[in-house]
Amino acid sequence: MGGPDPDRNSRVKFMKRCKTLKTKARQLADLCGANVYLVIAHPRELYAFNSVKDGSWPPPDEVLEQHYPTLRRETLEADEIPWQYNILASVAHWILLAGYLVIPGTFTSLQRSDADHNGLTNNKAGEAILNTIQNPPLLVLACIFFVAGLLTMGCLYWEHRSNYIWLINRIFMPTLLNALAGLLTTIINLYTAHNGDWSIMALLTVIASGLSVASSLSLVIVYKFGKLERLKQEHNQRARTGIRPSCA
Repeated sequence: MGGPDPDRNSRVKFMKRCKTLKTKARQLADLCGANVYLVIAHPRELYAFNSVKDGSWPPPDEVLEQHYPTLRRETLEADEIPWQYNILASVAHWILLAGYLVIPGTFTSLQRSDADHNGLTNNKAGEAILNTIQNPPLLVLACIFFVAGLLTMGCLYWEHRSNYIWLINRIFMPTLLNALAGLLTTIINLYTAHNGDWSIMALLTVIASGLSVASSLSLVIVYKFGKLERLKQEHNQRARTGIRPSCA
């Protein structure tokens, strides 16, 4: 008697998955009106299924390339972005958010001795410094966070500038939310910790945060309702004038 078949589990899995794939291909053609051409090439089986009986599907490569939906390409590319880029985008957004959260500390409270405070208020230059920047180390740290986050996102944008869906989901929308969070944090901080005193630094921070919100929102609108919508229209036009679905 022969021993146990070591390939039995692999063979059973293959047959089950082939059966499921064949069933789904037929359902996609019969229920959804899609043109389906399925080929399974494996040492255990060679199988072909074509939902178009006259053999006109699939078309030649040049025709298929001409009518292939660009929007679908973008969607597939969004799923195929290496995970390292997604993590890098998340880190960049966290760094940018840290900058938004740190910068209110430059105009909320001044942790100085009375002698330092009096020394600065004895001359106009000291008063200007005191009223503008109350915590220079925090300002430097916030600037480092901002520059690092923006440079990282700029590099990611350039690397994937043709992938609209990934840019919207991973770059523009998180940047918009972080900028909005920074703007709200700054305003709340002004009226809770600084008694509504709009110093020059506070005003500049609100303006910068507001510009970030406006620019991020503009990019979302341009890419989502402009560039991406144009791709949809091109796809619909190609579907109407080119390849049409037919039942098997």
